[in-house]
Amino acid sequence: MMMMTIRIEPVRWDNETQCRHYFELIRLLASDHRKQIDWQQFQLVIHTFSASTYASALVAYDIDSGLPLGALTSFELFSTFYCGSVFNVHDIVVHQSARGKGVGKLLMTAFEANARKAKAAKLTLEVFSDNKEALAWYNRLGFTPNLSGINIPPCTLFLEKILTYPAEEPSTAHQAIHSMKEPLHHA
Repeated sequence: MMMMTIRIEPVRWDNETQCRHYFELIRLLASDHRKQIDWQQFQLVIHTFSASTYASALVAYDIDSGLPLGALTSFELFSTFYCGSVFNVHDIVVHQSARGKGVGKLLMTAFEANARKAKAAKLTLEVFSDNKEALAWYNRLGFTPNLSGINIPPCTLFLEKILTYPAEEPSTAHQAIHSMKEPLHHA
């Protein structure tokens, strides 16, 4: 089995090639849910995200081929209960040809590393309750059902992962996920 070398890059909203790669992956995710989006429609997403300090995206690339393999969209929120930032995974998608090869885990690892760098209090995401494979995968990554009673059966479950830090490193707010300056490389 050939080992894939993967680079995780934050999407730069002024880079049209990177935005198109991100769009193609999000379009794939949308089509999995019987939704259709086109490049012209997606320009609003890019424009909105580029004007925001709270919206971020990561794209995983195969270093050898340069092909985009997966993407993760996230938003930085704030929790009054935790008195700190909450980083929410809004979308995660891996191209069919790269599924089962660790691309999703690398995207989630980079996402969590950025959240920890910003001293976020927790990570959150939503998943369909009938997606047993995804639920098991998120559980292996440390996500558990939110116990606030907000879960809306049978469609959506809200999952969270509480982040902890040594006592001398309290959680801080409003440090954007795209503070990552250099792409991450994983073999």
